[in-house]
Parts: sequence; structure tokens; C-alpha cells
Amino acid sequence: MTKRSVTQAYTTNDVRTANRLQLLIMLYDSAIRFMTLARRKLEEGDIAGKGQYIGKAMAIISEFKGTLDHDKAPDLARNLERLYTFINDSLVMGNMRNDAKSIEAALSVTSTLREGWVELSRQMDAGDASVEHAARGQTQDSCVRISV
Repeated sequence: MTKRSVTQAYTTNDVRTANRLQLLIMLYDSAIRFMTLARRKLEEGDIAGKGQYIGKAMAIISEFKGTLDHDKAPDLARNLERLYTFINDSLVMGNMRNDAKSIEAALSVTSTLREGWVELSRQMDAGDASVEHAARGQTQDSCVRISV
């Protein structure tokens, strides 16, 4: 078994055994990784590679935006929608203008959002039922099929 196939097997197992919030965090990790790779490809002058990774990051962020449940958590959904729009707009600008600062802005906001979900996960793991409702506004019925 190659190192890549072993890694894929562990990743597949992680995805199969994760709860919705853990899956959301894994997708944030992938989006962050893709943005970081896009920035690196831009620095290396690999414009095609930059575009490929920006596209992958945008697919994840667009999926997040599409799974927001405005009925269950309207304020949270509205605020997240604005942030996801900012992230996508920044990635578009970074791609069109080959602008590392725009990619960095998207990366910064995405990382901050990820940390918020990680903290929410910690609180839920600690048994704080009051935060469970907030998680449902984003994680309810979130089933994302993104090629990572």
C-alpha cells in the first residue's frame, strides 16, 4: 500500500465516522488548504494552478452558502451568508487580478470562521446544550461532495 492510499484510507474513515460539525470543520480545513495552495501557486507564477485551487476553495464556500438554513437560525445564516459572499468575492478578485492580498483576506476570514466552529464543537463535546441550536443553522442537512 502506498503512502497516498494509506492517507486516503484514514481520511475516508474519518469522514465516515464524523458528525456533521466535524465534517463542516474538515471542509473548512480543505478550503483553507486550497486557499493556501492557491497563494503559493501565485507566488510561484503558476497561474493555472492558482486558478485550480481557488476554484476548489470557492466550491466549498459556495456549498456552505447553499446549505445555510435561514429558517432555523436566521441571524446566524444571514451573517454567515455575508461572510461567505465576502470570501468568494475576495477569491474572485485574487484570481482575476493575481492578487495575493485578496486571497489572504479570504484565507483570514475562513480561518476565523473555522476557529469559531472548532470552539462550538468543543463546547458541544463538553455538554453545553445551549450551543447545539446555533450549530444546526449551518450543519443541518449539510452533505457536501467536494473532490479534495
